[in-house]
Amino acid sequence: MKENGERKRSRMFLFCAKAFSVIAGVFSFLLVFFLCCFMIDSFFHYITPAEKYKLVEEKAPVKYDQKAGFVINDDGTYKRSFVFRDGSPPLDSTFTLQNGMRHTPVSGEKRDKFALFFGDSFTFGVGVNDTETLPYYFGEEQPGYTPYNFGIPGGSVQHMYLKLQGKEIEAKVKEQDGIAFYWFFGFHTRRAVGGMPAFNRWADMMPCFELEEDQLVYKGNFRDAHPRRALLYDLLYKSSTVRYLNLFLPRTFSEYDYQVTVQLLLESYRLFKESCPNGKFILLMWDNRDSYTPVQKMISEAGIPVILIKEFFFGVDNPLETGQTVPDGHLTGPGYQRIAKGLAAHSLLSASAAYEKK
Repeated sequence: MKENGERKRSRMFLFCAKAFSVIAGVFSFLLVFFLCCFMIDSFFHYITPAEKYKLVEEKAPVKYDQKAGFVINDDGTYKRSFVFRDGSPPLDSTFTLQNGMRHTPVSGEKRDKFALFFGDSFTFGVGVNDTETLPYYFGEEQPGYTPYNFGIPGGSVQHMYLKLQGKEIEAKVKEQDGIAFYWFFGFHTRRAVGGMPAFNRWADMMPCFELEEDQLVYKGNFRDAHPRRALLYDLLYKSSTVRYLNLFLPRTFSEYDYQVTVQLLLESYRLFKESCPNGKFILLMWDNRDSYTPVQKMISEAGIPVILIKEFFFGVDNPLETGQTVPDGHLTGPGYQRIAKGLAAHSLLSASAAYEKK
């Protein structure tokens, strides 16, 4: 009996020793792993270049909205400045907000058609004055059109869809016929499905639409619609390594992601045609770093014409490579003017409406 008790104690001791050894090994591995991660992350934090400028705004161009996430701010004149850390003179711009959109001060009384511009900060004209935006220059090139700037900084296809769905355009546009542009960038798919890094900066509050039986269904904002995914994105974005190497999720877009994006565009097109049966709707596409090609293919198959902005920049498909940008990567006035001249001379603007899908 005494020997059996000693054997049991011996086995228990060996078991505890092995268990302790395993636990110690796992703990040591995790300690080394997290220490390495910390050192790597610290390295990427250290080599991340400091911002060369500070953006100073008296007031943001957008304000919170429960469904859209954000909308154009209150009427008024707003100032925006790039203040450079090396002491260079600041780069200032002023923009005027009026009636829920950016004011476009074109002259002339014989403008009997509208030109609606939808899109994000490039359409809005972040970093340039009211007389340097794409809608303004288009109005100068096409004196028969009244340009309306419905661009919204940080926006995507959801914002155009909601504006058209809510009949806001009909209340603000006095002309009965004209043309509508949506300026689509490759990264708009990322915003349409709530991807990083826009999610972590502002887009978590943007409207989340999903497809159910081929119909768009509003699910609230992205953070509320997908709380576990939101937590993962928040944790990843805290990493300097992730931010420096652009290891943002999703790494690639699924067929479903593109379908949601395209459906938002198609529904916007349908709503536009309901209010203006003879109007033209054209998709402008640029910046293929996040590929816009799948969206381009599906939209073209649906009968909606597409103009590639790279045609106006000798094939350059990235704004940063044009040499015509302000410090944060948006275009300068001459860049927008170049696009406006290209659009005004494009065959689609003078062609008949035969391409329009009834």
